[in-house]
Amino acid sequence: MVSRKEEPSLAVELGPLSLKNPVLAASGTFGYGVEFARFFNLSRLGGFCTKGLSLEPMAGNPPTWTA
Repeated sequence: MVSRKEEPSLAVELGPLSLKNPVLAASGTFGYGVEFARFFNLSRLGGFCTKGLSLEPMAGNPPTWTA
């Protein structure tokens, strides 16, 4: 009988959130995610980090930015 190799669990808890793995797509580098859907299965990610929302306008970061 051949035993099937079990994959280790990569599940993590981040505060009240349970993620299936710790791989998160970061805001600013991943757009809305749909742009990358043709390259790989987005459901394999643990989650997406989006930009914050506020009821009041925010100034943001002053220039100069370095990439």
